Amino acid sequence: MKKNIFYSKKWIVILSMIILISGCLEQKSLTETTSSPKQDIQKVVQTPTVKTIAIERISDEMDVLNSKDWSKLSGELGRTKTTTLLWYHIKSNYNIDTRIVFGNPNKLDSCIAILASLGGESSLPKIVIKGDEYYVINPVTPGIINEFNYGLLFFDPRGADNFLGGSFSLRLQDNEIIEQWMKQSGVTVLYTDFKKS
Repeated sequence: MKKNIFYSKKWIVILSMIILISGCLEQKSLTETTSSPKQDIQKVVQTPTVKTIAIERISDEMDVLNSKDWSKLSGELGRTKTTTLLWYHIKSNYNIDTRIVFGNPNKLDSCIAILASLGGESSLPKIVIKGDEYYVINPVTPGIINEFNYGLLFFDPRGADNFLGGSFSLRLQDNEIIEQWMKQSGVTVLYTDFKKS
């Protein structure tokens, strides 16, 4: 009986030691993590934030396109075809209802418009068109702008052939310019519907 009590006390002492040691180890590791807040802050700062608001992701992509010499592509295609190209890309890449708004008085001074309620709430500038707020993207820059002299007509570029003599239609030679730019810049732009003439 005395042997059993001795062994029980021995096990209790061993278990107590293990618990104490593990508690000390836990305390030590907790101290190590909290003792270097600068390192933790650096980790947080270095981790890129994934934006969930569509218009902010689009705005970030416009910055990337701008840094990849989009203006050169825009200069070769012209404003109207650049508008169509960017319209297709945003619509395809973000699956968001994207429209083209004509300039006023020059209808060919077009921009891309995204209804603010679809683009998401953001501090990016909005323009009121026909009583609704829109994020308006200058296709040449490209970037979201805060002023635009707009006309009242929105349209889907697929119907552009019947309007303004097809100034907004991408053609086969435009495809070659776009492909060359993508190869040089390393950027992929999604687009379709160009004429084979």
